[in-house]
Amino acid sequence: MYGLEIKIFDSSDDLYNYTAGLLSRTIKDSSLYRKHSSIALSGGTSPMRLYGIMGDFGGPDNIEWENVHLFWGDERCVPPDDKMSNYGSAISSLISKGNIPSDNIHRIRGELGPEDGARDYEMRLREFFNDSLFPEFDVILLGLGEDAHTASLFPGSEALREDEHWVTGVRRDNGPDRITLTIPSINNANTIIFIVTGIEKAEAVSDVFFKTPDPEIYPAQAIKPAKGNVYWVLDRDAASVYLQRSSKA
Repeated sequence: MYGLEIKIFDSSDDLYNYTAGLLSRTIKDSSLYRKHSSIALSGGTSPMRLYGIMGDFGGPDNIEWENVHLFWGDERCVPPDDKMSNYGSAISSLISKGNIPSDNIHRIRGELGPEDGARDYEMRLREFFNDSLFPEFDVILLGLGEDAHTASLFPGSEALREDEHWVTGVRRDNGPDRITLTIPSINNANTIIFIVTGIEKAEAVSDVFFKTPDPEIYPAQAIKPAKGNVYWVLDRDAASVYLQRSSKA
């Protein structure tokens, strides 16, 4: 059974400094038994400040970036220089600061489209993880949408039912198509960290924990790894409805 920790912070400084420390420690710990660490980054606005902290001087523990491999949990089907690209968002905040070797950066090629891009990314993941049953990331960072989606696993999506492939394409009626890690790939990680901020996410956070389990409606409920730890790192706004319901439980 996985370990679950919920951390709630009054200030954004405390939230991001805690998360940077947690990420640094996890990277350090993984280096004790492996030559390298593998991290799947999240898109969205919440992790950008974290990436800035990690990029400055290697983070709290002076990470040796030459031993860290960066991946992404999902990507929009746009070119890498598009303002909507998750990869592009990480360049200025982390990649450009971290002295990360180019061979250690494994972006999702969203410009290939959802099907070809998913096949391409899965092939490269299988090469890196030696074609194991599912990839074993040391850390996966995740966010949460207002509809309780995470990565690009949206309510009602066929991607929620994919249990063989590591990666799948997601067709979208609104906005660009996506490419995402599947639920089994995410759930095989050693550590998963949700970073959720803002009052607009408060209902979704509470629904994940209090609504009757139904990942078709609340996809983040499906993130239940068989091992390791899941951390929910929340600011006071994002946790507000969760705290109200907890006090009445």
